[in-house]
Amino acid sequence: MSSTKRIAELIPVAQRCTPEAFFEEVGGHLLAGPAPDASPAEDASTTVATVIGSMPSLRAPLYLGGHEAFVIRQTRQSLFGRGITIGRSSKNDVCIPHDSISKTHARVRTDKRGGVYISDTGSSNGTQVNGAFVNPGEEVELQHKDEVKLGSRALRFYDTRRIHDIISKMVPEVD
Repeated sequence: MSSTKRIAELIPVAQRCTPEAFFEEVGGHLLAGPAPDASPAEDASTTVATVIGSMPSLRAPLYLGGHEAFVIRQTRQSLFGRGITIGRSSKNDVCIPHDSISKTHARVRTDKRGGVYISDTGSSNGTQVNGAFVNPGEEVELQHKDEVKLGSRALRFYDTRRIHDIISKMVPEVD
């Protein structure tokens, strides 16, 4: 499976898999957000088919279909165990082509218990988690639904196992 997908492309995968199998098939956790070129109609192309939770803010349709999803996984043999690299260069494990993102912008590391940590590599425009800048070399543990801002590109971190339930209930919008 490619490192970049639209959330809408993951719906059939989630519908036929358990959360663990979904994580394995996708290949890792996700950074997702609206595609820079997405139109509002494309972004609304899928909605959650059922009400999620009891909080009023969660009852509104969740528009994720047009969102780009970047799979956080190692695609290249890393020198010196440097983790998963993120940047605009295609030489990174996760390539996010955007002008405000440095060639090698950030690193992600996972630990044995499943924790996911992000660090800035000294990028020009910085890395933020939930609005707080991450100092170069400092690691911040990511939690499900944390906002991660790389340069001016705002994305959300999703634990693939936890978002499986939402994606598996999404249905394409019927005309």
